[in-house]
Amino acid sequence: MAPIEPDRLTRQEIYKQLCEEFRSLNSIFWRIPTIAMTLNGGVGLALGSVRLTPAMQIALLVFVAFCNFSFVAILLRLRMQVMEEILQRIGELEHRPKKPGRYRVMTIFALLLIVAGTFSLSAAMFFRETLLPQSERVDTHRVIMQQDRNQTPIQQ
Repeated sequence: MAPIEPDRLTRQEIYKQLCEEFRSLNSIFWRIPTIAMTLNGGVGLALGSVRLTPAMQIALLVFVAFCNFSFVAILLRLRMQVMEEILQRIGELEHRPKKPGRYRVMTIFALLLIVAGTFSLSAAMFFRETLLPQSERVDTHRVIMQQDRNQTPIQQ
């Protein structure tokens, strides 16, 4: 069967293809939070029930944070660029202007993923601090105070 040339497609066929593409992308959009929840839950289960080395715990938490922040970027690109362009083209074929999106669901998903990623990074920092021997821990307050004492006043 010969490939269909775009100039031979009717407006109705183009419209149907755009709608199918949008439905497919919308399905992917709604799966991303489920994937993120599964990843976060799986790592939480692993940290709570499996004996892991401290380095492995920190690595898992950093990995989950990276994934959560990556999912935010994926959601933003998918909804605000790819899906929005398809909606714009569908609106043109329907001869009606596309109303600007409010992106409420995407914003909520993104905020939740950012919070989850921040908690993962915080937990990784907590593990790092608690795992270091007392002699290797850095008291940041003491270091800052020492630096302040060592500085000479600015002469005017």
